[in-house]
Amino acid sequence: MITALVQVNSVGGWTDRTDHILTKTLQRSEVLSREANTIRFSVRSPAGIPKPWTPTVNDAIKIIGNDGTTVEFLGTLIEINRSIDGLLVTYDAVAKDQTHKLDAKTVLETYTGQTVNAIIASIITNYAPSFNVTNVACAETIDLIKFNDLKPSECFNKLVDMVGDYAWYVDYANSIHFFKKYSRTAPFTLGQNNDTF
Repeated sequence: MITALVQVNSVGGWTDRTDHILTKTLQRSEVLSREANTIRFSVRSPAGIPKPWTPTVNDAIKIIGNDGTTVEFLGTLIEINRSIDGLLVTYDAVAKDQTHKLDAKTVLETYTGQTVNAIIASIITNYAPSFNVTNVACAETIDLIKFNDLKPSECFNKLVDMVGDYAWYVDYANSIHFFKKYSRTAPFTLGQNNDTF
């Protein structure tokens, strides 16, 4: 069984809210790169009764997998829709992965004659210092690029468009991955005589 932990306003300790989420409503949308992963879920409680937890925009949410340790999702609640049906109040919530936190500030910079590695490092240092560039691997040099009030994710997309054949994403440990497509190997071997075929 998964565990859903919540951090109110993205600060302080984590509180287990698994029992409050209608597990059948939990949906995860996971993309390979360039776009944010999201989750959706609902919380329901009787109207007029104090609620032990009401999801709130900017709460952080962490979903832990069945093994009790693997982080399956980490992000921020970005949208809450409240509806009332008779005596029941339902909160439908949407959370966006760490890309939401990455995009907290916009970038206003011009870079000339710098590598993609150096440009991404500069953006992270100046606009998203809680992230790291350990997994950025692109030594392509950019002659000129301007970012006029763009989110860091938009800057990375623009870099991908310029160098081509690259992809990027942010992981749940706040590490930016920027890498050449098709350069990573699978953690298993495919074959006709084993169970991984």
